[in-house]
Amino acid sequence: MAFDHIIVYEDRDEIRTTRWIIDGVITKDSGNTDKGWLWFSTVKTGDDLVVTVHKDSAGASSVMLSAATDISDLDNDADNAVKITLAAENTSGLTGTMWVHDWTEDVTLVPVMVSLVMDQDIEDEYARSEDDHMDGVYDATVGYARFCSVATGHIMRLVSNLYSTELAGYGAHEAYNLTLPERLYPDWRGIVQPLQLLDAAKYYACWKIFMAADESDGTDSMLAYKATQCKEQYDDAVSKWNLTINTNPDTDEDADLSKSASVTRPTRT
Repeated sequence: MAFDHIIVYEDRDEIRTTRWIIDGVITKDSGNTDKGWLWFSTVKTGDDLVVTVHKDSAGASSVMLSAATDISDLDNDADNAVKITLAAENTSGLTGTMWVHDWTEDVTLVPVMVSLVMDQDIEDEYARSEDDHMDGVYDATVGYARFCSVATGHIMRLVSNLYSTELAGYGAHEAYNLTLPERLYPDWRGIVQPLQLLDAAKYYACWKIFMAADESDGTDSMLAYKATQCKEQYDDAVSKWNLTINTNPDTDEDADLSKSASVTRPTRT
């Protein structure tokens, strides 16, 4: 399962990237991210750019590396964005793609939030991953990665909807082939405390896991009961959101709190 709802905390005065997609994420404790985080750096030599992605904030353990890619045609235009392909490094198992739209100077160890929820968060609610009744939902190699991806995507889309004003506009997700303005917004970099989304992501993942694992008619089983509980906890977590959002991440170091209950929910016509 690819992770494609990714927050990249870059300074867009230095570089602007979009459409990050990362495959091979292991969400188990022994995984290939640091609890859902990665960091990327760039080195430009002449017209060629090399992107390195690290597992640690110190840049000591690289997990993905690009070939030198010519970015001489960049002019901050959607049509001239350059696709970068990331290959696995140090047997990480991670691969990916991303697009560069603008480059002014090299960046060093930019934080990348890949997944809002990890296996340990799920197991805090239900520590029975390897029991037989979880065979259909738990993968011995990657853990609950597909559910972590689904939960992260759902939460990021919901945040984009509920906080469209604070995140500079309601737009479609950057992973798809859209025009330049739609790739810019919503600007998820404004979410300065993504851990504020953890409870909602965790309970959403658990809800979907228990529903998928339940082999009853959905009305009279332990897993159906757990699914219902997690759905209620998910709804409660979202209703209590009071997110810290920086509405100008490139120019403003201050952030404000915004309650989801006070946000207008836009409807497209």
